[in-house]
Amino acid sequence: MAMAGLFIPCKEESEVSTFTKVLADIGDEQSIEQSLSTFSAHMTNLVQILKLTKPTTLVLVDELGSGTDPTEGAALAIAILDECRKKGAVTVATTHYKELKAYAVEQEGVENACCEFDTETLSPTYRLMIGLPGVSNAFVISRKLGLSPKIIENAQSILSEESLKMEELLSSAERHNRESEKLEKEIAELRDEIQKQKEDLENQRKSIEKERKRVLAQAREEKQEMLEEVLEKADAILDEIKEIQKMENSHDAERKIRAIRNNLRAGLSDIDAERDDDEEVKEIPGEKPDRIREGGLYYSPTLDVTGIVIKGPDRSGNCILSSGALKLTVASDSLRYPKKEEVKKNAVRSRKEPRRASTSSADKIRLAKKSSMMPEIQLLGMTVDEAVHTLDRYLDDCVISNIENIRIVHGKGTGALRSAVDQFLKKDKRVRSHRLGTFGEGEDGVTIAELK
Repeated sequence: MAMAGLFIPCKEESEVSTFTKVLADIGDEQSIEQSLSTFSAHMTNLVQILKLTKPTTLVLVDELGSGTDPTEGAALAIAILDECRKKGAVTVATTHYKELKAYAVEQEGVENACCEFDTETLSPTYRLMIGLPGVSNAFVISRKLGLSPKIIENAQSILSEESLKMEELLSSAERHNRESEKLEKEIAELRDEIQKQKEDLENQRKSIEKERKRVLAQAREEKQEMLEEVLEKADAILDEIKEIQKMENSHDAERKIRAIRNNLRAGLSDIDAERDDDEEVKEIPGEKPDRIREGGLYYSPTLDVTGIVIKGPDRSGNCILSSGALKLTVASDSLRYPKKEEVKKNAVRSRKEPRRASTSSADKIRLAKKSSMMPEIQLLGMTVDEAVHTLDRYLDDCVISNIENIRIVHGKGTGALRSAVDQFLKKDKRVRSHRLGTFGEGEDGVTIAELK
């Protein structure tokens, strides 16, 4: 088939031999006219085959050495096979001789093979089994075909014990070979199934990794958009704070501050509403009042302010808390009872503090901030997110306090904080210019910024 250019049923990387001659001795050419017996006819053909045999020859012989005394026939068959092997030919010979089966086991370069036979159905399975000598199954087939058991028992008693044991061993070997092949088939199927599951798991892993990257990218994009939105709002608030600083009327300034605070609180409420339901909510510390009463003293942990409620909760649950000159709108649910020391401190302050000349809310904010503000901030030891958040709040305080030049200490280290500060200041509208420190200012470990 291969030499004719036809596809053959074989595994990949199989090797196919090509032959210049195919010599065969098959069938029975005995002739009374030519005084040829079966053995003579076979031997005549074998003599011609041996003359023509070369390394590129395929020799096919059916029942080699048959037609004469089995002992002599087996000896001749072995000798002929040896001669073909020496000449380098590929020889396929069929036989029933035990001597030839033993020869194939002992001789290197020669191998047994047989076609599997189903003794139950008395039919061949057409499966070639390399490495196993065939079993004649004469007694089994005869019994299946109806030969008397007595005759079969008599025949078995005539055979030598050695011959019977040989047949039993061959039958057992053939049976074990079938079982081994069945087991190998099951193992191969199991191996294929494991490989398929492995590939499926790998595909799932890649899919999950791809989805994870997509979600992270989307989250980063949304975070960037939120930060940009917050920065815009912060810039707008700072512009309004600058307007407050210019106001002389304390009531207008206070009203403006309250409007800014309400806008910020509305933004926080929107963020809270968008959080996942399963996000853990931090519990506000302190003892929660059963009811908020006007005129009562309460503490706001979120603002860290203690004051008197001058207007009770409205429909939205918000109330107005008065603390000094500030009036703050806070959620009533966030209010807690103040600590005892706060209550005493507030009572003493109300009795002892003399009335002062009224000062605008903007001035109070500015004076309070300026008294505690320093033109330097330390970011050492913080993560990038912590440092950016702290710097953002610090810039707010600097703008309120009218501080124009600041020194930001971020250290040298890996340069991550320095890079984050640089990127943040470049985008911030409150910053006029910024640069790294020079010799004597801290060099690369410090950034000097000028605010608008």
